[in-house]
Amino acid sequence: MNASHAMGIHAPGGIIDRSRMVFKRRYTADASYNFWKFDLLGEVTFGQDYLGKSRADVRGYYGRVDFSLIPQKVLLSGQYDIWDDGRTQTEDEHTLSGALTYYLNNQAFVRAAYTYLKFKDNPNPNIGTIQLYLPY
Repeated sequence: MNASHAMGIHAPGGIIDRSRMVFKRRYTADASYNFWKFDLLGEVTFGQDYLGKSRADVRGYYGRVDFSLIPQKVLLSGQYDIWDDGRTQTEDEHTLSGALTYYLNNQAFVRAAYTYLKFKDNPNPNIGTIQLYLPY
């Protein structure tokens, strides 16, 4: 189930209207390779989403490059995503994103990221974020 409109009036914590749930059957393969200061990562996903008698063939891909500017301290990342939700009324989603991550220690970090969404007249705004990750 991927959105509140699919839950029904009694969910969450109650009875869910199963006729409005989106079921997903997906398969994913990923790979990574590193050399020198680079990490190359990629993934492919495909499958079907089901809502009642409706079926949508979904597929997605991403490629990512991480470059270690200062080993175990500063990381520069870039990623390109493509997602096709299988519906004819929607365009494929294309996303280009980049980030600069500074590791405070081996678990905590600060990251500045920017996501560019303005491919093919996408109405969604571009997004800039600052993240602080502090495990406890």
